[in-house]
Amino acid sequence: MRFSMPIRVEILEAERIPNGYGLAWRDFSRRITVCYPIPLNLILNSLRRLWHWSLLSFRMKHSVFDRMYQEGRQAGVKDMQSWRENFEQVAYNKGVDDGMKEVYRRIEKQLDD
Repeated sequence: MRFSMPIRVEILEAERIPNGYGLAWRDFSRRITVCYPIPLNLILNSLRRLWHWSLLSFRMKHSVFDRMYQEGRQAGVKDMQSWRENFEQVAYNKGVDDGMKEVYRRIEKQLDD
């Protein structure tokens, strides 16, 4: 009789994780924790996250809400850029004006002396 240890171990809540195994992910719908041997749990967790991310990003690409969010974000970026350009122009003009006032004040002071 051959004894083999399963690679995937599913444990219920409040159970102990077996030695040499690490948490791969938590399945909330079935209320279990899925465990794999330690180096494998990190790899499978990353692959599962990548799979879920690709599914969500593909679905969200065609979503009306996502498009509205992107349009609002782009409008906000454009507003901020125009505000910054306007602010820089105002700051430049104020600097030029203050500089010219200082020059005229010094010239008037020299002429008065």
